[in-house]
Amino acid sequence: MPPRGTGSSDTSEPEDAASKQPPDMVVPPHGPAGPFPPMPRRRVRTLLLGLVLAVLLPSVALGILATYHVASDERDLAEKGLRETADVLAFAVDREITGHVAALQGLATSPVFGPDPAAPDRPALYAQARRLAGQLGITLNVLRRDGTHVLTTMLPLDATLPTTNSTELVERVFASGRPAVSDLGIGAVSGRRSFS
Repeated sequence: MPPRGTGSSDTSEPEDAASKQPPDMVVPPHGPAGPFPPMPRRRVRTLLLGLVLAVLLPSVALGILATYHVASDERDLAEKGLRETADVLAFAVDREITGHVAALQGLATSPVFGPDPAAPDRPALYAQARRLAGQLGITLNVLRRDGTHVLTTMLPLDATLPTTNSTELVERVFASGRPAVSDLGIGAVSGRRSFS
């Protein structure tokens, strides 16, 4: 019997191909799918899902973050615009009220009130009040200290007039001698929301 490994075709034990390779080389087995062993289906699905999530999750997170910042910036811009609009409107209303107060103070010093302001020359005062109300685009009411109307430009001179709803304001004006502006309320003559 010849020694083993001499290359003779002996039918004793066959030597495998891996044992003839140097020890640092590993020859992968060849299967029906090619040089690499087939991977289980579940493992491929898991790897693909992991790959998709690794790409998709950071993109979604970045999109949410960008949307939040854009919405926050838009909200800040809208609030700034509203504040600026409110400031401009407040200035315009203040200027209009100041102009109305000055015009009404001029009417209060009119000679038609005569020596007794509680008993003015009503026809002359009504004419002046109608003219001033037309210029200012307002309804003008002249009141006594007790809150009764002397006249209103909303109704004819001889109309019966009710007591005002703003008696505290009238008392404050007579006590201080200074103009005052009421809160929004229901007018005694018009029945609509207004301020005095």
